This record gives sequence, C-alpha cells and structure tokens, in this order.
Amino acid sequence: MNTALTHNVQTWLNSDWTTSVRPHLKSLKTLGDDLLIFGGTIRDIALAGGPTQVSDVDLVLLGTKSAQLERWAAALGATRNKFGGFRLETAQCPLDVWCLEDTWAFKQKLVKCAGPRSLLDTVFFTSAAAFYSLGEQRVTSSESFRHAIAHRTLSLLVSETERPLKQVERANRFQRRLGLSFTKELNDFVEAQTRNPSRPSVLAS
Repeated sequence: MNTALTHNVQTWLNSDWTTSVRPHLKSLKTLGDDLLIFGGTIRDIALAGGPTQVSDVDLVLLGTKSAQLERWAAALGATRNKFGGFRLETAQCPLDVWCLEDTWAFKQKLVKCAGPRSLLDTVFFTSAAAFYSLGEQRVTSSESFRHAIAHRTLSLLVSETERPLKQVERANRFQRRLGLSFTKELNDFVEAQTRNPSRPSVLAS
C-alpha cells in the first residue's frame, strides 16, 4: 500500500488542490532537516485512491527549534492553534504546523518521542497513523492504518484525549463524510460518551 499511496500523495502535491499550499511547504522545509505531512491528509488521499480536496494539512518539522518556527509564523501572520502549533490560512486549506517535539501527545508525555515514527502512536484514530516525508519522498504508516484503510473502518488507537466529546463529533463526521464504519471499540466509546460525558477519557485497547 505504501508505494501506491506515496505516488498518490506526490500526485496530490503537484495538483491544483495544492497551488496555494506548495510555496509554504517549500519555505517550511528549509527550516529543518525534513517536513512531514501527517495524519488526516494521508488518510483522505488513501481513501480517495488519488488526489482529493482536504479540509486542512497537518505538518511536522524535524530538526527545527521552536524559535525558528515562531519567527516563520510571525512573518506570515500565522496564529497559535489549540494544540500548541501554528495555523496558517491559505486560499485552499489551513496548514497546522508543529516542531516534532512540540506535538501535543509528546508535550503531554503521553507518548515518548523517539523519532518521527513515534508520531504513528500519537493519533486518536488508527486511520491517521501515517505520514509522508518530503525529504525521503515516501509514506510511512502503521499496520493499523493499513488495516483501517483496506477495510474502511474507524477505530481507536491506544491514546488519551482532553476532549472526548470532540472526538465523538469527529468520529460521526468522518463516518458521514468518508463512509467509514465504526469498530466495536469505537462504537462502545461513542455510546459511553453520549450517555455520560464526564467519563474519564483514558482509552485502552
């Protein structure tokens, strides 16, 4: 799957869907050792089987100091997003950007940062456990991601969230928009949160 998906991401990067995004990817890549396109963008391209419109693009910089990213953000008028990164609006979709060590799950010490592959353990849904490296020009994904895409399912990764009801909203939106079916674990989580929103948000597989 990764070979075909790599081709589809590269086609998307050179398509009309990313005209306003590409200049910012180029400038961000110069700030560090590599730039990763992470999460939902890769999921949407995988499910579509090719280039498609995405709602936003999550980006992770490797080998970059926070101060460098802050200067880039200030120069372009990017603002802080709710998870500690920076959001830049473009004509086609917003970009959310973090330094690797500053991504939310690493900052909260929910997952140990042992390099870029650790990102695959930080997502709430397994269908987001993938990234494309602009430096290496290839997709890296988890087995659970590949299973979720192949079977068009939405399932939980072992994780924690401060906003469980927000994740329920996202799950329902993905189900409608992408035609995904819930796994039993996710369905149980959604039902539990609907009945009792104050339930603790620590998840276990």
